[in-house]
This record gives sequence, structure tokens and C-alpha cells, in this order.
Amino acid sequence: MDGTGHGNPERGWNDPPKLAFCPTRTGNASGPGRHRLLNKRVPIPVNPQASSAPSTMPPSLKASDGPPVKGSLPLHPPPLTPCPQPPSAYSMPSAAPTPPSTGGVEDTQATRELLEQVHTGLSNSLEAVSGKLKESTQEEIRKRMEVMVDMWQKDQLTLEVQKRMMALIQALSEHDYDKAWSVHQSLIVDYTTTCSPWMVGIKTLIAESRGHSQATLEQDKDTDESKKKLETEGDAVPASDEGEGSVSDVSSVK
Repeated sequence: MDGTGHGNPERGWNDPPKLAFCPTRTGNASGPGRHRLLNKRVPIPVNPQASSAPSTMPPSLKASDGPPVKGSLPLHPPPLTPCPQPPSAYSMPSAAPTPPSTGGVEDTQATRELLEQVHTGLSNSLEAVSGKLKESTQEEIRKRMEVMVDMWQKDQLTLEVQKRMMALIQALSEHDYDKAWSVHQSLIVDYTTTCSPWMVGIKTLIAESRGHSQATLEQDKDTDESKKKLETEGDAVPASDEGEGSVSDVSSVK
């Protein structure tokens, strides 16, 4: 048996194959062993305007076609002139101008008078109970009254608050303490922000006036009972004397 087989006797069975090289195809760029050049530069055309690519930029506008220049147009709207109304057969002649109203002066005067009445009523009520109050309590009530007067003079109290305070003073002067207490509660509920700085003093004054009135009534009641007792005892003494005299007379007759 022949020991040589087909193929190249100089190469082993596990040698890598060799590529065939043809000298006549060295000029072909796409042949084996050649790489395509990717860094080839494109020459710049001599006349750029001769390019056939269409331009995507819009044509330039003329100066007259551009936006209006700032300051060329008025920035403020034109003045509006009212249209004249057609004459009417029922049109009345224009009335003469009315003189300025003096309601503000009258209202101010009325407010001052109302303040004087309220302040006088509170002062009288405080004077009536001053005998049973401590000096510190009286001073605190006076300070609250001054706060109310100051707010009243600065027009910080509404007309409704002023009217209710006048009703409260009338109730105090008539010794109707239940009504005065009810007015005080309505003021502190409806006008909390306005009345809270000074209503504490008014509340104390109402409570002290009520207590003073009740104490006075009890004292008067005790005084009346003492007078009636004395009168009853005075009437009983002569009756006993007459009885003794009658008994002596009867004994003498016997």
C-alpha cells in the first residue's frame, strides 16, 4: 500500500491553509489583503453657488415687509368721545347743583352727645357702688371706660354698638340689671373684636351694681321689719296698763 496520499506532501494534516496570492490583482481595491480607505476627503467645490442642492432658507424680506418699528405706532388707545344723545320730547332741564350736605357734622355732634350720655351713666353707676369696691377694682373699671371712650372718639365703634351701649346705660339707670346683662352679652357675641378690650370693665360694673342693689333691698327689708316690730311692741304696752287698772278698780269696789 502506498504511504503517500493526495495533497501537499510538505504540509501536515493539521497545518492552516494558505491563501492564494495573485500578483495581477494587486491593483484591485476589493481584492484580498486590501482594506477600503474610509478617510478619503471630498474636495470643496470652487463655486459654492453652483451646487444643485436647493436652499431651505426662506427669501429675505424687504424692510417694508418686516415688523413695525417700535415707536412708529401710538402705544395708547385713542380717546373715547361719548356719543351725543338724541333730544327727547320728555327731557327735563338740568337741575341746579345741590349744596353740600351737612349730615357729617350732624352725625359727629350726635355721636359726641351719645358718648357723653354713656360716659355719664357709667360714671354714676360706678359712683353708686364705690363704697363697697376696692380701689384697685375701681381703677380697673375706669381704665376700661377710657379705652371705650378713646375707641368711640376714633370712630372705631359702629353705630349699632353705640346704640346698644345707650340701651345698656338706660337699663342700669332703671336698675334693670337683667336687661343690662343681656345687652352686654349680645355685644360681646356680635362684636367680639371691638368690645373685648373694654367690655370686661362694663361686665364688672353690672355685676357689682346688681349685688349692691340686692344688698340694699335686703337691708331695707330688715329695717322695715324692725320698725314694724317696734310699733307692735309699743301698741301692746298701753293695753296691759289698762288691764291692770281695771283689775284694781274691781278689787276696790269689793
